[in-house]
Amino acid sequence: MMSAPITRKEWFSSTELAALCLPGVPRARRKVNVRAADQGWADRVDDRGAPLARPRDGRGGGMEYHASVLPAGARTELVKRGLAPETVAKAEPSCCEQQVEATASTPESLWSWYGKASASVKREAERRLLVLLQVDEVEKSGLTRSAAVSTVAMSSDIAPSTVWNWISRVASAPRTDWLPTLAPRFSTGARKTEIPAELWTFYESWWLRQSEPTHADTYRRTVTEAKRLGITILPSAKTFIRRAEQIPPEIVVLKRQGPEAARLLVPAIERSVEGNHALELVNADGHKWDVGVRFPDGSKGRVITVAIQDIYSRKFLAWRHGTGESATLVRLVFMDLFRNWGFPDVTLLDNGRAFASKWITGGAKNRYRYSIKEGDPLGLLPRFGIDVQWALPHRGSSKPIERGFRDFAQTIARHAAFDGAWLGNSVANKPENYGSRLIDYADFVKVIDAEIASHNSRLGRDTEMTKGGSFDQTFAESYAAVPIRRATELQLHECMLSAEKVRGQRDTGAVRLHGNQYWTPGMAELAGKPLIIRYDPENLHSEIHVYDAAGPFLLTAPIWAKTGFLTEDHGRARMKIERDLVKNARKDAELRNLLTSQELAHRALLAISDGDDIPPPKVVRMVRTGGRAAVAAAAAVPAPDFDREEYQRRTSAALETQLRLVRDQE
Repeated sequence: MMSAPITRKEWFSSTELAALCLPGVPRARRKVNVRAADQGWADRVDDRGAPLARPRDGRGGGMEYHASVLPAGARTELVKRGLAPETVAKAEPSCCEQQVEATASTPESLWSWYGKASASVKREAERRLLVLLQVDEVEKSGLTRSAAVSTVAMSSDIAPSTVWNWISRVASAPRTDWLPTLAPRFSTGARKTEIPAELWTFYESWWLRQSEPTHADTYRRTVTEAKRLGITILPSAKTFIRRAEQIPPEIVVLKRQGPEAARLLVPAIERSVEGNHALELVNADGHKWDVGVRFPDGSKGRVITVAIQDIYSRKFLAWRHGTGESATLVRLVFMDLFRNWGFPDVTLLDNGRAFASKWITGGAKNRYRYSIKEGDPLGLLPRFGIDVQWALPHRGSSKPIERGFRDFAQTIARHAAFDGAWLGNSVANKPENYGSRLIDYADFVKVIDAEIASHNSRLGRDTEMTKGGSFDQTFAESYAAVPIRRATELQLHECMLSAEKVRGQRDTGAVRLHGNQYWTPGMAELAGKPLIIRYDPENLHSEIHVYDAAGPFLLTAPIWAKTGFLTEDHGRARMKIERDLVKNARKDAELRNLLTSQELAHRALLAISDGDDIPPPKVVRMVRTGGRAAVAAAAAVPAPDFDREEYQRRTSAALETQLRLVRDQE
């Protein structure tokens, strides 16, 4: 019986290669497939550009690989067994694995190459080194080198000839260089598919746009452009994608996402506050809440909160709410900071209109908003010697307060009290109950104030200085250990709003401001005079501070509140004020040593002289005695004698009567 003839072929499946037990080829189909993927058998081409992998015909499918992708020992074994033509054994090294000997001139260059190798190459080198180390261990146990190689090869499912090849490779290499020496060096033999320059320029230009088109759309338009240019042979879409993946990431991000996104490719600076202390450095900014609010005047909108945060402890020290971020709101929140905690050394701000206003930072040399004029007033912060530092605009990482605002948006704005009023943080992130209700401004402020206080007192904070404590604790410990510049009452007045051209009422000196009346007993002497009033617009029921028009501080006046028509308590209080006023006025009058009415009358009588000389006339008119003048002179009746003592008595009695009436009226 004749044996079947052996069929010589050049294409083999992974199952066939595993069954042939060729040197340097795994003996399990799965491992052959892993080797094919690691070494890129499917991407290799021969010198003519023909692929060295093809789909397998028949049931089950899969891939078939040309024998030239196999190691030299495996190809030689195929020819020796008559399974492949002799041309396979003579295949060019460029078409298969090149087991290039590590003949680097220096260990540095060898390890430099190894450091740039792929992860699969390094894994294979480590696997080979482990096999050789096992051979050494078995040989040390008493077996010969051949027996040790056979034993390890069998346990590792490797051909003994492959192990001998590895041993010969490291024979002349130092033990410390075995790992890079054993690393396989593959040359896939694949040739790069050339992309016409004009098509690549079109593809790259279309894809690198800020509208961020997809690769599929870009390739489709490139095909249209190729037809216009008359190019008939076009590489595949994957070829274009692989080429695009080689574009530097900074260029891709810059062109597709913009400069701000490209800036984020550089790691942020990590700044330390370990050498600082509480209230040394603060930062301030405004935050718009994502909550619909009904304001007292009936309008609706979102509230702006201007807050000041201590950078050392991250505690929020002061905050005020309003309908917009204005210089007035900034001025008042700094007043709260000065009154409650004191003056900081440095303030970090952005150059928004409210913070860069001349009333806040006027006079600061590094103020980069608005023109700096010679006659500009000195701003609030420079007036108290507070250094102003400016953060970069639109850079949340430049101000730690932005991290706190993010917590506000994620937790406080989503409070249960705001259900239905929360508007979402973007147009695309609106809740299902968007705009279903509005929360009253007073209720909103009450919740926000309580939640910010809770934010400060929450334990478990993991910042540089809190270390598991709270912002309140961290601030209190440092605040108690450092000297603080406290604000005086007159310094706080500088932070308030001023209303110029205000006059005291003509009769009482009281001041009317925004529908309220303010008065104190000392204001009587200010009746009708021009005044300057400093006040807190958010607390109009508190006192106001009255200044003279020329600048000096005069007094503080409380509100003169309106009362009910039949309210007795306020009536009695006013009567008491009246009595006190009269009583104090009498005491002041007594201290002035005024003259009594009798003393005044006596001095008035003494002023009348007994023998006043009558000056002679300088012009004399002649008196006629004839005619009508004579008749008149004859008819004249002589006047009675003048009694001087009687006249003085009657005058004194009249003065006494008038003075008595004045005293009774008082």
